[in-house]
Amino acid sequence: MTNLYNFYIPVCALFISVLCAYVFFSKKRAKNKETAIFGRLLIYNLIDCLLMIIILYLGGLKNDSLHSIIIFLNKLDYTTYVLFASNFFLYIFYVVFKEEQKFKVKFYDFFFVLTTIIDVVFGIVLLFLKVNLNFELMYSYGPALIATSGLCFMYFLWMIICLILNTKKIFSKKLTPFYTFILLFGIVFLLNRIDKSIIVISFILS
Repeated sequence: MTNLYNFYIPVCALFISVLCAYVFFSKKRAKNKETAIFGRLLIYNLIDCLLMIIILYLGGLKNDSLHSIIIFLNKLDYTTYVLFASNFFLYIFYVVFKEEQKFKVKFYDFFFVLTTIIDVVFGIVLLFLKVNLNFELMYSYGPALIATSGLCFMYFLWMIICLILNTKKIFSKKLTPFYTFILLFGIVFLLNRIDKSIIVISFILS
């Protein structure tokens, strides 16, 4: 079986994700784009946690017949990362330009359609990109992951541009998740350099 700490981290992330989703969806909330986006982020996070647990479990079985299934599940997980990133960008855009009605109304729907097209095209392209697996340390790498990282980084740059275009919103409390996200992913990057078998992305998203 795979390293226990690798298996339990996504399980803990799943617990947090389920708790957050329950609190969010069980309570009355304002029905607007902001809450709709946040709801999607919770769902994508939940899917990522479930996929990661299944991938680690199947990988830990060391069964060659499961190889193609694990690769497919990894591609689904990569797609989830992109969907999370694109919706996080939409969330940041909405929060930053919430009070700029003309700008928000004019461009939000455009970016929603644009990100949807990009994500769909990426999902199709991803089917043909290779995923390499390291069953010893239980991590994936290769062209599919590089493409995923590149697209997520593009969305991250778009978030930065949003802040640059409206600097007065930089200290908004609603942007705290964004700054926390940057800090935690900096830690993830360092941990990945030290030990690639440490899989904490699901936990960070949660």
